[in-house]
Amino acid sequence: TDNTGEAVFVNADTENADTYFVQAKLDREQSRAKQKDMLTEMINSNKIDDSQKQDFAKGILEIQQRIEKESAAEDMIKAKGFKEAYVRIDDETVDVVVQSDDLNEQQAAQIEDIVKRKTGASAEKIRISALKK
Repeated sequence: TDNTGEAVFVNADTENADTYFVQAKLDREQSRAKQKDMLTEMINSNKIDDSQKQDFAKGILEIQQRIEKESAAEDMIKAKGFKEAYVRIDDETVDVVVQSDDLNEQQAAQIEDIVKRKTGASAEKIRISALKK
């Protein structure tokens, strides 16, 4: 069947799902902090003109907006009964990982709907995975 335009979900096994979620969120936070630091450094540089500084400021704002959208989506997914959720917005995709032993199509559709509403991403950009405890 042709799955074009549909969110994709897969099941994955891990020995310690809790560690995965903590580490994934920490890695995401550190990556975003580095990006913001680099942009801030450029803004504070005397070698950059005002137009470029405005572009870098927009970049910082975009990172902050991504962080807020990711958190909002994670909170809503957890509110739907999932013990843990991780969302990462990139330029091309939105990756979602939930802790679930048996993610079904209805739950995946519910997650997809939350992610579309909270991030503005289209269904074909959303990738949903389940990690078993």
